[in-house]
Amino acid sequence: LTAESLDNNTSDNASLDHYWEMFFSAVDVCNNILKYVPLNETLNDAKRSQYLGEAYFLRAFYYWHMVNIWGPVPYNEVAQTEIIYNPERLPEEVVYSKILADIDSSIEAFEEAGYMVKTGGRAHYWAARALKARVLLYAASWLGPNSISTNSAYSGQNLYSLAQTEAEAVIGSGVASFYDNYADTWTMLN
Repeated sequence: LTAESLDNNTSDNASLDHYWEMFFSAVDVCNNILKYVPLNETLNDAKRSQYLGEAYFLRAFYYWHMVNIWGPVPYNEVAQTEIIYNPERLPEEVVYSKILADIDSSIEAFEEAGYMVKTGGRAHYWAARALKARVLLYAASWLGPNSISTNSAYSGQNLYSLAQTEAEAVIGSGVASFYDNYADTWTMLN
């Protein structure tokens, strides 16, 4: 089976095969978190919401990479319990719609947890808002500014305008700034 993405990458490219497996393994970890964390009675509500926010964030992040590499991809919303030999590839618009839904769930969970700022390199509220801006830009540039139709929260809306709103919110939040010495980005000590 060979499906071409918007950038003419194919699913049977041997050098991308490893990434395909790793992305779907990571998605399955996220799906297990989304299944079992709500059942955990030892976590307090804030921690539970934080972990759910992180899992939604990461699942969206992984799928954002996959749809940009392979175009239509299967979208697993539950943990895999058996081998699926003929997975259904969903159109890019549907995948982007699901990614945006995951990011919105992530933002909501981070708000509930009060997890607004970065600690220890973990995803947080503002990282989710920044990812949302980027996903909206990619969807608008690949598929068109009014391309989302299967997610009612975005159907018919201008994705560029929504991306701008998200980006301005992140920029105005004061949680991030440009690094002063750009050359440090390329040093092996970082």
